[in-house]
Amino acid sequence: MIIQESGWRDLLRLFIWYPFRWFCQLAPIPLNLRIFRLMGHLHFQFSQSKKRALAQLLESTLPEGKNSPDTVQRAILDYFSNHYTDRMSIFHYARLNRDNLDQVLTFDGLELIDQGLEKGRGCVLLHSHMGPSQLSLVALGRMGYGMTQMGFRSEQNLSGIGRDVQLRIRMELEEAFPAQMLYADRFQRQIFRNLKDNGVIMTAGDGSGTAGRFGPQGVAEFMGRQMVFPVGPYKLAEKTGATLLFLFLIRDGLYRYRIVIRKPDPSLTPFEAFVRELERHVADDPGQWPFWDGFKPGVVLQ
Repeated sequence: MIIQESGWRDLLRLFIWYPFRWFCQLAPIPLNLRIFRLMGHLHFQFSQSKKRALAQLLESTLPEGKNSPDTVQRAILDYFSNHYTDRMSIFHYARLNRDNLDQVLTFDGLELIDQGLEKGRGCVLLHSHMGPSQLSLVALGRMGYGMTQMGFRSEQNLSGIGRDVQLRIRMELEEAFPAQMLYADRFQRQIFRNLKDNGVIMTAGDGSGTAGRFGPQGVAEFMGRQMVFPVGPYKLAEKTGATLLFLFLIRDGLYRYRIVIRKPDPSLTPFEAFVRELERHVADDPGQWPFWDGFKPGVVLQ
């Protein structure tokens, strides 16, 4: 979700990243998830122009049978709620471990990673930005996998408080994840080293979450429009011999998720297979996908 900078937003940042973050680091995780959802509901009530724009977009984009006004309004409410869940779950990720992961998620297809790693050439795990998108990385790291996350952090359009408070603390929290954090705009030799060491490289298949483009791009029809997606992960797997798998985080109730890991459909190219799978999951639960604000033909999703 794209939110404009303002003085009020900076005041809210100071509250969120200091007293509220400290509260979430101590509160029960199920309570945090309920509070995050409530915050989304409140934002929903006061965002009339954004709701109208999203309603027009979803009604014209979602497939027949999934684009009724009532269904679209529920998806928009989920969209707002997921924004807060995605951005603020980082406050309690440090407390997730093997013993309490089942409070928030289950796994489907985890054995495919084990089978891929048996080949000794690592695994490229292509994921989408659905739900709290970093939950899968943290969970797999807590399960003992040698995780590396390919990401990107930008200061573009951030206020001073946005850079010095939000971005700084977020990066500190991410560096404490049970994973190595690498960035798409920097030298990538470490990726090849980690695959050679039979690690798991986790990278997004639906864009960087910014307006930037990194590496080679491909065009595919997605939700009835021509869209641009990265193709670097497929080339990486092909070049290194690493096993390529898809990961989707889907809802399994209001406050629970399921990590679904799948092999690419062999009847399609891996690029086409990922886009079709992403399209299906987004159509099934559009409120969990955070890129509707930037959904325009021919652009990188953001």
